[in-house]
Amino acid sequence: MGARVYATPLLDAIIASLRDVGPQTRVELAEHLGKRETSVRNSIAAARPLFRIASWRRSLGTSGRPSAVWTLQTSKHAGDAPQPEPETRQQVNARWRANHIAELRAKGRATPSPWDALLPVGARRA
Repeated sequence: MGARVYATPLLDAIIASLRDVGPQTRVELAEHLGKRETSVRNSIAAARPLFRIASWRRSLGTSGRPSAVWTLQTSKHAGDAPQPEPETRQQVNARWRANHIAELRAKGRATPSPWDALLPVGARRA
């Protein structure tokens, strides 16, 4: 016999949102419902048997571990998606460099692209 789950208005809203919109992170659920992220986190934790982690999604513009994408539990045997391995320092640096290459080129700290010479200066996009 599992732990007892008590229905609350927020829990009902989370379930309805997951049914209507589909899998979402806690932050997306909070934005969609107009609630605080901590309230959504606590509601999911209190009713954990009703939910499962469908996948993991890296948030754009942030560092750290990916966020869990939550969905409704469809069967007793469906488990959570495995958590991905953390990025290596080399992967973090490569992602940062890819996101900031335009700034680095403007400051003269990046190797210019060989294709830059093919376009006139006025036709280049920043």
